[in-house]
Amino acid sequence: MKRDYRFIKNQNQLMLDFNGFHSTKITITSIENICMI
Repeated sequence: MKRDYRFIKNQNQLMLDFNGFHSTKITITSIENICMI
């Protein structure tokens, strides 16, 4: 789980740099939904 969290944090930083906060929030929500399944 910690490794996944680190991966999500890295993705979060990339998306913040690339697309801004709104797109990052969508991406994180999508990842969280996938993890819940």
